[in-house]
Amino acid sequence: DSLVEKMKYVSITGPVDRINQMIEKYISRYDIQLEYTAKQLKSDEGLSPFTGANPYVEALHKSERFLNLLGSQPEIGRVFSGDEAVARVDEAYRVYESRDVTLKQLEQRRDEIRQYIERLNFFTALDVELDLLDSFRHIAHSFGRMPVSNYHQFEKFLYDDSEIIFLQSHSDHDYIWGVYFTPVSMRDKVNSIFSSLHFERIPVTSFFMDEQLKGTPAKIILQLRISLIDINDAIKELTDNIWEGVPGTNAELAAACKRVGELYSAFDVRKYAAVTEHGEYVFVGWTSEKDATEMEINANKDGHKVFARYGETGERPFSDMPPTRLKNPPVIRLFEFFTKMYGLPVYGEIDPTPMMAVTYTLLFGLMFGDVGQGFVLALLGFLLYRSKKMELAGIISVAGVSGMFFGLMYGSVFGFEDDAILPALWRRPSHDINGTLIFAVGVGVSIVFLSMLFNIVNSIRQKNWGSLLFSPNGLAGMAFYGLVLFNAVRVLLYAYTLTGFDIALVFLPLFFVAFREPITKRLEGHRKVVEGGIGMFLFSTILELVEVLLTYATNTISFVRVGAFAISHAGIMSVVLLLSSSAAGTRNPIVIIVGNIVVMGIEGLLVGIQVLRLDFYEVFSRFYNGGGQVFEPYKAK
Repeated sequence: DSLVEKMKYVSITGPVDRINQMIEKYISRYDIQLEYTAKQLKSDEGLSPFTGANPYVEALHKSERFLNLLGSQPEIGRVFSGDEAVARVDEAYRVYESRDVTLKQLEQRRDEIRQYIERLNFFTALDVELDLLDSFRHIAHSFGRMPVSNYHQFEKFLYDDSEIIFLQSHSDHDYIWGVYFTPVSMRDKVNSIFSSLHFERIPVTSFFMDEQLKGTPAKIILQLRISLIDINDAIKELTDNIWEGVPGTNAELAAACKRVGELYSAFDVRKYAAVTEHGEYVFVGWTSEKDATEMEINANKDGHKVFARYGETGERPFSDMPPTRLKNPPVIRLFEFFTKMYGLPVYGEIDPTPMMAVTYTLLFGLMFGDVGQGFVLALLGFLLYRSKKMELAGIISVAGVSGMFFGLMYGSVFGFEDDAILPALWRRPSHDINGTLIFAVGVGVSIVFLSMLFNIVNSIRQKNWGSLLFSPNGLAGMAFYGLVLFNAVRVLLYAYTLTGFDIALVFLPLFFVAFREPITKRLEGHRKVVEGGIGMFLFSTILELVEVLLTYATNTISFVRVGAFAISHAGIMSVVLLLSSSAAGTRNPIVIIVGNIVVMGIEGLLVGIQVLRLDFYEVFSRFYNGGGQVFEPYKAK
């Protein structure tokens, strides 16, 4: 199975006066990716877009406001009808808006106090009785701020002026806050001077003063904050009591508000519909084969019609490919995170996620085989996945389990490779370097062959016979690659002498790979099989052939890194253990712990990246194109 869910292109029709039933009972419950009907069926005459403003816009705004005020409320068993929900919200809003004048005055007073405190905060350093300043008859004052550069000009030219006193209260990188005093007779002149210095006046003494507020800015702020507590308590009491005039409970009001949101969304679905000249609505879109069958049976009983006639390539009324929906088991589903990074499979293409899950887990364990470090990765990944639902954390947990398994095979636990601690069940990579590297290449060759097999299956499904027979990853390429490896093993291990027949047999499939384009065109019945002349064709064919041969070689050699990382892990950890050793033969546990943490972090990251690279470039590139469209059901929106 491709593990890509089979999709059906469905057409849903019925009487316009029953469209709400269809939306609520089917479109809102089944996973359907709706397409714009008028666009998809534009060739059908007599179709017009379903127009009309959404009647629930105003009720939705009121509902959203109430839901913010109500907070979390328990669910109720009752389901409101559309009219009941809108009426309940409208009545609540009428009561809410008719709050008594006292509450509105309190809210206004609260906002004024907050604004005043915000202004006064810049002048708390001043030891000035604000309630006395406005009573001065012969001295004028002005609070405000000026840019730092202008303040430096003031210091240089006017600071020693006997007719001006400036008290600084606050400063930051851009401004200086303070108050200046001057005789009343000089007020206009001094005000002009400070205006030229870009002094911005801030009303303080006359902004919000009454008989109860006396003292310095700091004392007044303290008094105001005490007043704010009383005002907020009064506002809360009045606000809590506001629901008393609303029929029913808060939970019922919250349910009515949510129902309004559903009605708004349901009506919004209509933009995807079209109307026929016979007064019927039409929806079109993609859904799974299972849902399409179930809808077709149930909808027909309710007076609607569902036609699920399309789903396979070439059977649709338009050229768009079906969207892709993967259906992998839970653990393998984690690795869809990597697949989506590369691109979803096109509909009908093999889903590479299961192969990614197996190869990534296998190669990570081979390269990072350590029971202790693998356990730490598995535990951390599991905890992060449970708490944060991070797909990457789940992958790390699975990779850690693989590291634990191969740690048992290698007999390695936190870098210790000692039979007295943990005997190796298979081999110690650092003790058998050649065998480890050869095994790694063997694993890589097996994965490459499996990738070629997947490409063959994809080519059969997509009826791409040229790719099936003659591509570097088709039958001809697989034959060439297999014969080269077979002869290499015979020569290197058994000192076999190659004959002319052996060499000819190797190059025969390579001939078909090199000339796959003209051969394919000839088989398809094209008259012109070579573009741009024979000379240019041969030149480009030679270049492509060299590239193909290099790809075979580099793909195979790339898997040497699997064994190299397994060997280097033992080497790096031996250095850590050496550094932890003392002259007395004891080991420093701190050095061991810190060394394991550093190695686990750096090597785990490198191994994770290298395995991902092997999968993307040595595996995926052989059979997988990606570029599929994400399945987006309207219900999820």
